[in-house]
Amino acid sequence: MLRKGERKQGFTTFDTLMVLALGITALGISSSIISDSLRDDRPERAQFGAEALAHQIASGGLAEMKNDAEVESSTNRGPASVSSGALNLYEGLLGKDPWGQPFHYKLVRANDGRASRIVVWSDGADKKSDNALSDSDIALNLSSDDIRFQGDDVGFVYDR
Repeated sequence: MLRKGERKQGFTTFDTLMVLALGITALGISSSIISDSLRDDRPERAQFGAEALAHQIASGGLAEMKNDAEVESSTNRGPASVSSGALNLYEGLLGKDPWGQPFHYKLVRANDGRASRIVVWSDGADKKSDNALSDSDIALNLSSDDIRFQGDDVGFVYDR
């Protein structure tokens, strides 16, 4: 028996619909969080890392070195390997990509010794280079838009 002022307690249809709506909303938010955490963001991190390394090379000592002797006798934290060839080109390995492999770089210097073009790339998830960037591929007479990274390789072209 109900006393005066008391109401019968229980779920109404409206209450049931509100609980159902809250449950669906919570499920949607949870699945969004889980799917974002499962997404592999390493290609984006590799792209950002290649761009950052290119800017660091451009602003650091490697881009301004005048001759091979300076490169080989440098005591600064430098590239893992450096070699020079035709077209005043330097190339080597530097840093680590998100897959734990070193980034590759090629640096073309102008006659004044300053870096004119820097290409930095990662071999990607398969850890195999899908690029065969020759000296002529990164020569200054090509537009940086013409340099493409193949397969799962990720890279950045810096032009001064």
